[in-house]
Amino acid sequence: MEWSVQDLGALGELVGSLAVLVTLVYLARQVRQSNRLAMAASYQARTDSNIELISILLGSPGGPVAVSTAIENEPLNREQLAFTDWFFEANFVYYENNHFQHKLGLVDLEHWQATQNSIKRILAMGSARDYWANNSHTYRDSFRIKVDEILKSMNL
Repeated sequence: MEWSVQDLGALGELVGSLAVLVTLVYLARQVRQSNRLAMAASYQARTDSNIELISILLGSPGGPVAVSTAIENEPLNREQLAFTDWFFEANFVYYENNHFQHKLGLVDLEHWQATQNSIKRILAMGSARDYWANNSHTYRDSFRIKVDEILKSMNL
């Protein structure tokens, strides 16, 4: 079979169209990955800020006493309650970041499982459960559902 100039032109158009399609699929995947990484970086920055806040709070007078009082599940005075609310918020933002990063595939399962154990440890404190009951609506739905599942599994 001999190929005419028109046949070769049609073949060239087909090959060119396929190359454009492959390029578009590749670029779409790259853009999606870049968006995921940018979102992950944003969450990480938020977490870094909260970790800095925890450091400042724990270095403040009364901070360690408030946390130890919460750990012992003893009643908190007004100042301790304000402190522990900030402390719990910073922790839950950190946990939410790990959950989000895990969903993106940027945090491995072992690390996410360790994070869930940490969530259980903090939810063993009655004041942390109170914080969660009053503030869970401020977190992403998927994270809120996960923490609620963890709470139910604890049988408190």
